[in-house]
Order: sequence, then structure tokens, then C-alpha cells
Amino acid sequence: MPPAGGDDGAGEDGGRPISGGIGGSAACGVTEGKFFFVYSPAEGQDQTESRSRKRKPAVTSEDSGSLVGNGAHLNVMSDDSQRFLEEIKDLRAQLDKDVKELGYCEANQKLRVELALKVKEIQFLRKQKEEMQAKYDVMRKPNGNLQAKNDWLEKHNEELQAKNDRLVKENAVLQNSNDGMNKLNRVLQVKNDDLMKQSEELQAKIDGLTKQNEDLQAKNDGLAKHNEMLKDSNVGLTKRREELVAKNDSLTKWNQDMQAKSGRLTKGNEELQAKNNSLNKQNEKLKAKNDGLMKLNVELQSNNDKIRKWNMELQANNDGIHKNVRFSLSNFLLKKA
Repeated sequence: MPPAGGDDGAGEDGGRPISGGIGGSAACGVTEGKFFFVYSPAEGQDQTESRSRKRKPAVTSEDSGSLVGNGAHLNVMSDDSQRFLEEIKDLRAQLDKDVKELGYCEANQKLRVELALKVKEIQFLRKQKEEMQAKYDVMRKPNGNLQAKNDWLEKHNEELQAKNDRLVKENAVLQNSNDGMNKLNRVLQVKNDDLMKQSEELQAKIDGLTKQNEDLQAKNDGLAKHNEMLKDSNVGLTKRREELVAKNDSLTKWNQDMQAKSGRLTKGNEELQAKNNSLNKQNEKLKAKNDGLMKLNVELQSNNDKIRKWNMELQANNDGIHKNVRFSLSNFLLKKA
């Protein structure tokens, strides 16, 4: 098995030693433009076996890791196999030429046997490379699916985070609006209390005027009776009575005006009370919406935590799969080696 990118065994003069397989070695090459072919039955056998042993550890655990990573080692093996095939073709052509020139001999037969073994070895390497490439493609596909799913989860997490941030911002705006409404309600409540106090004071004044009017009415009645008694004898009292009647009419009109003002104040107070009730109702609706948003925010946070936990579990499973694949592939390659 040739090592990836290792020494091809060429000598300094361009010749290539070839193992005889059973008890000898042969070498062919070109020196100063002349082709030479040398075969030695026994000498150099240890060196050839040493080179053969050096060529065997072609696949290690590190090479398997490189194979899983990018498949570069498979490309090197393919290049070596192609180079070996070309060299074998050249050797076969040269051997055929030498057989014609030197005749058939045992060394040529051994070389042909070794070349046939090397061809089988290269075919085995090529088959092994195709199997390893197929396994690599199978392992890379689920990893790509997991990566795509992981990317989708990260994007989904970012969208949830953006929604959560937007809800927090809207919640802050609603909270500010709610605080403003509460402040306005307190101001309106103070104004309403002042109006109620003014209304009570006006009502007290109206009650006092009503009592005065009643007293005046009683006095007027007494004066009218007294005027009736003195009507025939006292013209002056009649005139005084008329004046009192005029004053009474004026007081009655003033009382009516005060009553109308009191009615307007009462109506204004009722309108303020209705507005206050409407504001309280709107405040309750805003409070309910705010509670719903807070609850939704808590649910989104819980879902976000679950998705993060799921991401971590997927990452742990992905790491475990990678570790198992590397371990299985390393064991497989060690067994093959």
C-alpha cells in the first residue's frame, strides 16, 4: 500500500528498484540517455521489504480525521494510484521490449507476478477509497441537516427576541400613558372636589336667601294685611305696600336667577362626574391590557428559554454524533490497516 505523498522509490540516477516478490529484485532506469535493466536474485531483498513495510502505514487515525474533514487524503490516494498505474504501464511496455531483446527468463516472470499483485492492490485501494467516499457523503448529509435546523432555530430565536423587545417597549409606552392618565385623574379629582365645595357653599347661600325670602314673604303678608286694614285711611301705606311688592318681585326674580345658577352648577357637576367615571373605565381597560401584555411577555420568555434549552440539547447531540462518527471511522480504518 503506497503512502500518501511518500517516496516513490526512485534512485538518484532515475532508475526504479522493483521487488522480485520471492527471492530477488530488479531495477530499470535511464543513465546518460541509455536504458538499463538489472536483476538480482537475492541481493537487496531486505531493502525492498523495508521499502514495502514503509509503504504500508498509509492510513492512520489522523488521516481518518482529515478524510472526514475535507477528503484531501482520498485525493492524494487517487493521485498515487494513477501514478502507479502509469508507472506499471511503462514498466510493462519496457518489460515487453526487454523480453523481446533478452528472451523469456524467470526474473521477468516474477516481475509480471509482482506487477499483477500491485495492480490488484491498486484496485483494492480504489475500491476502499470509493467506499470511504460513500460513507463520508452519508455522514455529511445529516450534519448538513442539523446545521440547517440549528440555523433556523437561531433565526427563530432572534425573531422571538425582537418581538419580546417590541412588546417590552410597547408595555413601557402603555405604562407611561397609564401613569399620565392616573396623574390627570388626580388633577380632575382635585378640581371636582373644589367644585363640590363651591357647590355646597352656593347651596348654603341659596338656602340662606330662601329663608330670607320666606321671612320677607311673611313680612309682606303681614304688611299686605296691615295695608288692607289701613287702605281706606292711609294712602301712604298703600304706596309703601306697592313699593314692598316691587321689592318683593325683585327679590323673587333674584331668587329665580340664583336658582338657575344653582341648576347650571349642578348640571356641570354631573357632567364632571360622568367624565370622571369614563376616565375610570378607560383606566380599568388599560390596566387589563397591561396585565395581558405582562402575561404574554412571561409566556414568550418561557418559550424562549425552552428553545434555548432545546438548542443546547441539539448541539450536545450533534457533538456526540461527530464524536461517534470519528471514533467509528478511526476503528474501521485501523482494522483495515
